[in-house]
Amino acid sequence: MLQKAKKAVILARVSSTEQEYGKSIQAQLDICREYAKNNNLDVIKEFDITESSSNIDSDRAKFYQMIDFVKKQKETIAIIAHSVDRLQRRFQETIVLEPMINKGKIELHIVISNLKLCHDSPSAHIMLWDFNAVAARAYIHQLKDATKRGRNKKIQDGEWPARAPLGYLNYTENHRNKIKIDPLRAPLIKKMFEDYSTGTYSIDAIYKRMLNVGLTTSGGKPLSKSNAYFLLTNPFYCGFMNIKEQKIPHKYGNIIDKALFDKCQSLRACCKHNKFKYASLPFTFRGLIRCKCGRMVTSEIKKSKYTYLRCTKYKTQETCDSVLIHEEIAYQAVLHALRNLKVDNDLAELMRKYLEEQNKLGVQEQIKELEGIKKELSNNKQRTDRLLESYLNNATPENIYKAKIAELQEEKLTLESRQEKIKINDADFAVSLNEVLYLTTHAEEILKSSKVDGKRLLINCVLSNLILDGQKIKFTYRKPFDILAKGYFFVKNYPQEESNFYPLLRRQVLYPLSYGGV
Repeated sequence: MLQKAKKAVILARVSSTEQEYGKSIQAQLDICREYAKNNNLDVIKEFDITESSSNIDSDRAKFYQMIDFVKKQKETIAIIAHSVDRLQRRFQETIVLEPMINKGKIELHIVISNLKLCHDSPSAHIMLWDFNAVAARAYIHQLKDATKRGRNKKIQDGEWPARAPLGYLNYTENHRNKIKIDPLRAPLIKKMFEDYSTGTYSIDAIYKRMLNVGLTTSGGKPLSKSNAYFLLTNPFYCGFMNIKEQKIPHKYGNIIDKALFDKCQSLRACCKHNKFKYASLPFTFRGLIRCKCGRMVTSEIKKSKYTYLRCTKYKTQETCDSVLIHEEIAYQAVLHALRNLKVDNDLAELMRKYLEEQNKLGVQEQIKELEGIKKELSNNKQRTDRLLESYLNNATPENIYKAKIAELQEEKLTLESRQEKIKINDADFAVSLNEVLYLTTHAEEILKSSKVDGKRLLINCVLSNLILDGQKIKFTYRKPFDILAKGYFFVKNYPQEESNFYPLLRRQVLYPLSYGGV
């Protein structure tokens, strides 16, 4: 009479997705099925698991699903595994399995070592199981250490050990994983930083602009607002990896320079500490004006249709001399400032000659500055080489070496950023000069015809340091508009001396740089 087959389950495990779709899982299942057939075991369920061997702290959800399934069965269940290290990776599993073995709830069948464990197994078999568990645990720890060493080596070499951030692409070359700048997304991300650095756009507005130009994630999905925030705070784009709160230089090239990144962080920090009730609404002067007391000026709506400006200090216990003013007062002050830039063709030609002279002087200064930067970069390289030699000769401790090398790398990136910004190109200057002179002639019309974003860009382009002083708005012209405003001031006040424009223009005392409001 044939003995009734004992019920059994099979557990097969691999440690990577690549193995899951290869032969490893299938090979284990085939071997375990053959074992069950030869030992009169009736397989009622199979469990296949894909999980990392090096992550010894994971919850092993599928392993415990198998345990729960076995506990629900009324008779003894045989658990068949290819080897001990396929069944368990740590002693926690032994603590779970051993009481179930002693109570006769389960039997363990390890195929590769022909090991069977049940409630009456000899101590030698139990010891062999323990030895195999120790070996599996030791292997996993060795694998974890090797993975950590490889990761640390990549970081020391300036390599990013994870998926590349948006704006960069992962690719494989000669069986090595590499990263390069994404030629499609990188320009959009650079524009994102440049727009935000103007102070004209909130992160929400930047997010909407990026959606409009078609910036997507690496998977082709639309960018989320949290993605936009992360992009604007990620130093990877200016050459640094964030590793455990340390900034470590990488070797993949910069999308933006460090100065632009730092400017964006300063603006973000300012906005973070100045929360406005109407921050999401499109106000012309939002974030552009400060009170003379130093606080930001906020826009707010009265009677559901009138926009007013006031110092944010009113929310605190402190007092401030500035009062609530209508937005139109600030708008008229800006119009007055733009009218001061309007010049006729003769004066524009005089200014063109003067600015071209100034540009030639500036080019000479830029050449000197470039020479100075090259010298500093050479000194930086020499110091880096000396530091590395000292470290390799064990003359410099590792912690000091890492701190100093990070400083030198940051100094190098700053110098390279300054070097990239210096562009000596007379043709570009001529184009820029024409654009400036065109803007001065049509600035008032542009302001009146533009939407809110356009108005904000124009104001921020021409004016800076807008201050609310009582019921007046004071401001400073940005360069080179300060010179154009002086030209208007000269023609208005000294029309009979137009031929002496150059010497008068150079007498800074005659032409104040700030103007009161209207």
